This record gives sequence, structure tokens and C-alpha cells, in this order.
Amino acid sequence: MKKAITQNLYFILSIILIAFESVHIYKGDWIGDFWEHAAVINELSNNLLSPNNPIIGGNTAHAFFSPYSVLLGLISKITHLNSIQVLIVFSFINLITLLFSFYFFCKTIFYKNCQLIASISLVLILFFWGENPTSWSGYFHIMAIHYMLPYPSTFAFSLTLLFLGLIAKYDLNKLNKHGLLISLIGATIFITHPTTGIVSITSAGVLLFSKNDYMLTKWGKQFLFIVIPLLILCISWPYYNFISLFTGDNSDFQNESKSLYNNLFRQYWPMLLCIPSLLFLKKNKTSFFLVASMLSLLAILFIGNKLELYGLGRVVSNLVIVAHITIVHTLLLFYENNKLFFRIYISTITAFLYLSISLNYDALKTVLSTCKTPNVQYYYGYNFLRTQVQSQDIILSDKESNWLIPTFGGKVISSVHPLYWVNDLQERRIDVDYFFKEKCPNATRLAIIKKYKPKYILINYNFLKIAPEDYQMIYQLGKTIYYKKNFRLIELNPTLL
Repeated sequence: MKKAITQNLYFILSIILIAFESVHIYKGDWIGDFWEHAAVINELSNNLLSPNNPIIGGNTAHAFFSPYSVLLGLISKITHLNSIQVLIVFSFINLITLLFSFYFFCKTIFYKNCQLIASISLVLILFFWGENPTSWSGYFHIMAIHYMLPYPSTFAFSLTLLFLGLIAKYDLNKLNKHGLLISLIGATIFITHPTTGIVSITSAGVLLFSKNDYMLTKWGKQFLFIVIPLLILCISWPYYNFISLFTGDNSDFQNESKSLYNNLFRQYWPMLLCIPSLLFLKKNKTSFFLVASMLSLLAILFIGNKLELYGLGRVVSNLVIVAHITIVHTLLLFYENNKLFFRIYISTITAFLYLSISLNYDALKTVLSTCKTPNVQYYYGYNFLRTQVQSQDIILSDKESNWLIPTFGGKVISSVHPLYWVNDLQERRIDVDYFFKEKCPNATRLAIIKKYKPKYILINYNFLKIAPEDYQMIYQLGKTIYYKKNFRLIELNPTLL
């Protein structure tokens, strides 16, 4: 019995995680970027080959038009499932794919003990973080993973594990079908989630270097066999200009990412347990791959801060995951080589893990309490838009509603989150905020309407709190065609446009 559990430990842990996350997926407590991804899929399901911008309308491209989103948009179009439903389905698919890919990665990278390494690493990835770790896309700790499952970042990270596993498994001394498959996967990762693409190509370079006995000539040849087709595929992506993603004005994105550099030690101090892995750096190729990958990602993190390219700070989530795997691998190396060091090291890991759980006790308690009633009413109320407005109709609304409206129907004037290639985004935000500001002059409101030509005004009384006289001025701009609970939809007088 004990042997059977040991041999199937990763499978058992995976089943437990799938069951636990299924409860959270079923509850549907979606927040944050979920709504932008849903809006993207909604637009692609309506206009798969020539989509408009999913948020503000018009033909400006969107950086989320990725292979992942196109696939989900196609499925939505064929099945007639709405974008929320498709993302829910892919939450399950992405979780299963992630667990499979992680095991495949461990099986190809580690010559023995892959079951044990995969199992313990999975536990550390879920629970072994510093205090209050970030909960952005790409962070797979237990307090955030249920939010991240439908995201492209999860799909891209799963592909990264397959990408690295295939590089470890196959001979790449010449351009062949395996190399082309690897390049195709790499390009898909880059287009789907560029930050994960940077992680994948960096780790691939290190893996090839160790695999080729640190010989630069052989390494360079194999690396180019992967990178050149990968770049060609990325540049050929028809939905947006891949190069301009990096060369264009992305200051909005960089500014939003700056917070990732706050409290790095407090959030990620468990990584310090990787230091003993340096003892095996020269003796073990796998240790070299893991440590060199971490150092490379640390260098990228440092460069991002130094050059104010704060978006590079997003590699920290993958850096911590590599650290988790490194800790487990080092633990087993100690077990094989020095039992005293093994006992000291495992005692330290256990104590640090207990501390990590204690620091995040309240958040863990909340997420593990699956009986908690989900907060879904805040977005259910927008369902009426599916029948009241057309997909390309512009709706003027408050900034919180703007984040949800494009998922259900219509487009908005501004977004609180970054939008690539929208040069007047900051001006749009100011105009929308001013329109709903108390005592805003009626002439100013009319000027904003003429500028952006919305067809509707949507008022969510939960989010918008203004004086009664301001409400009355807005009501007089058109005719109320929907009024229920906390929502009022006003069709603007065409003469105002």
C-alpha cells in the first residue's frame, strides 16, 4: 500500500488539486484580467478573422489576440458558448495540461526520482512563498491559482514546461521535425504571453548549454535552429505587429508593473534555500541548469529595474518556481551524498514552510474555506447588455463598469488597464472621469459625447455616486431603455452626436 502511494504520489496530489480547484471554478468568483480576456474572446467569436479592438472599438489591434485567444474564440463561435463559459471550460483544461506538463518536464529533466521531485515541488509551488505574494497572472500559489487557470499565462507556462521537456528529450543537432515542433511551441508561448516567452527562451539556452557539455559551438548551432524559426513565426503573426509590442510606447504597461519590485525579499525569501545548490554546481548538470536559469532570470529582473522596463519584473513568478524545483533537487542530492546535511536541510525546509504557511494563514484560511459564498452578483447584472446593445456600440460608463461591459456587449471609451497602441488612452480616462464628476458643466458633458460618439450611457449605482442634480442632467441626455436594480441604460439622443 505504501509503495503504491509513493509510486502514484503525483497522480494523487493532482487529483486532490483538481477536485479542490473545481469547487472554486464552479463558484465563478472571477476578478481582474478575467474580464479583459473574456472581452477578447467575445470579439474574436464575432469577428474571428478581422477583429476590432475588444475594449474601445475601432480597428486598433489588441495584444491579447494570441493563439490561445483565437482558439477559444473559435470554440465560442462553433459551440455558441459565451466567452465566460469558454474560459470556465478552459480553466479545467489548463489545470490538467499544467499538471501533465509539469510531470513531463520533471520526467525528462531528472534522470531519477522524477515522481518524488514533481510531487514535493508541486506542494512547494502551492504553499512555499513569502508573506502576501503577488496574485497576478503567472503566479500559481494556492491563494491565486484558481483565478489564473483560465488565463493565457497558464496556457503559456504549460507550453514552456513541454518546450523545455522536448528540448531535453530530443537530439537537435540538425533541423528536423522535433526542432520545428519546438520552435512552433516556442513561438506560441511568445505570442501568447511574451514574459513567459522570455523565461522559456532563457531557460532553453541554459538547458542546451548544459546538455551540450558547455560547448559554445554546438550550443550556438542548436539554439539558432530553435530561435530563427521561432522569430519568423512570431513576426508572421497576423493579428498584431509582434515587433511593435516591444518597440512601441508601452509606458502604461511598464508603470503598472513597477509594483512587482516592491517587497521582493518579504514575498520571496524562501528562495534563499537555493543557496546550498551551489555545492553541486560543478558535479551535476541538472543543478547547473536550474541554478544558471535562476541566475539568468535574476539578471533579467535586475535589468528591468535598472532600465525601468518594469514589465520584466513578471519573470519573478517563474523564478520562484524554478527555485522550488531547485530546493527539492538539492534535498535529494544531499540524501544521496551526505545524510547529516540532508537532515539539516530538510529540517530547515520544514521550518521555513511552517513559517510561510503561518505568515499567509489568513489568506490560506479564506481560500481553503470552499463553503464561502462567491461574489458573483457584481457581474451577473451586466447580462442584460447581451440583448440590449450591439457588439460594436459604444457605451459611456464609469471606470469600474468599463472593465466588465465589453464581455457582455458593446465597447467602452477607456480602460483602467493598459492598452497597447491606443495613444490617447490617458486622455480618454480623464474625459470619462470628468464626465461623471459632480457638478461637471453640461457643456463639457456634451463635448465629451460629441468627441467619442457613444450610443448609450450606462449607470451602475453601486459604482457611481454623484449628486441628484448630476443624475438628472445625465438622464435628460437621452431615453432610459433599461432600468432594473442597480442599472440604468440610457440611449442617447442622436442629435447630440
